[in-house]
Amino acid sequence: RAWYLDTAAMLAEREAEQGDYTPALGNLAASLLEFGELGHALRLFRRDLDLKLREFGEQHESTAATYSNIAVVHQQQGRLEEALAVYAKALAIFQATQGEVHRNTADTYSNMAVVYRYLGRFADALEYFQKALKIYEATVGESDSVVAETHNSIGTAQMHQGRYSDAANSYAKALTISLATIGSDHPSTGKIYNNMGELGRSQGQFEPALENYNKALAIFQVTLGENHVLTASARQNIANVLVDQGKCSEALDQYERSLETLKLALGEHHPHIAQTLSNMAVVHKRQGNADQALQLYTTALAAKRAQLGEQHYETVSTMMNMGLLHLDQGRLAEAAPLLQHAHDFFQRQLGPDHILSQKSVQALAMLKEHS
Repeated sequence: RAWYLDTAAMLAEREAEQGDYTPALGNLAASLLEFGELGHALRLFRRDLDLKLREFGEQHESTAATYSNIAVVHQQQGRLEEALAVYAKALAIFQATQGEVHRNTADTYSNMAVVYRYLGRFADALEYFQKALKIYEATVGESDSVVAETHNSIGTAQMHQGRYSDAANSYAKALTISLATIGSDHPSTGKIYNNMGELGRSQGQFEPALENYNKALAIFQVTLGENHVLTASARQNIANVLVDQGKCSEALDQYERSLETLKLALGEHHPHIAQTLSNMAVVHKRQGNADQALQLYTTALAAKRAQLGEQHYETVSTMMNMGLLHLDQGRLAEAAPLLQHAHDFFQRQLGPDHILSQKSVQALAMLKEHS
């Protein structure tokens, strides 16, 4: 990996220094993005954008594609409002150059919907997913895998709104289309089962949730192998249900297997690794292993700060959980700045109605009670 990145970077930079557009630069940036090297990827995508603006101008679909890539990096960095603004640039160009009823326009609506979902703006997310769905159905028909994926995404937005019956119907549509078009042994079908599991868990239906999560895991194992991120993610979801059921030892086993897979697939320093450590810390806290939990939170927080930055919602979420652990242990001086920072960040970035914002308000209230 290191040799590949160093060699590709040298070649891409050499070509870019000549001042002409080269696809190698964008390809390298995409590889860096896949490896979780967000800062380096952003720098190269911006250089790629400069060259495309010079070569093709602003109103060109290739320029719009690079705007979209930059937006993806902002999104993964947790800079969600910036991501939306850059996606909006890409959308306007795609609409102007290729029209409203075009796959690239639909893809951009879908990408923006995902950001709205992260921001907790589920009504906006649903609106944009539905815009994407309308275009997909007009361009590829109602029985295409991308239509199934969009029904799946609509179901998730509805689930977050508490519209569980509507979500179940959307997931059923997605599953029917997916089984008919790509079959049961396909990762996209696995993702639908995964979200059906999440729907069950959201309603406290733990056994149906486990059944669907296990279906997703089996599909990912067959189609992608044991050492794939989606396989690891399915194990984590199973672990989450086991934690809900109070089966902490079984949950830790699943988390540890997931962690091993993620390290093989992504390396030691990827944000997914840090999130897994945070999940394990939650279990140790429930088991009364406060010292082990604090150690895991500390490691996870340092990694997230290094990889995602201080102003990323995952970083701040870990700060809040770490603050709550300090609060439980009576360490108010350590808890206060972490909980206050989390409260201010979530209120500013996600708004007062987001679940993390509400949790941060409750955390500050608990801190005040203990003071």
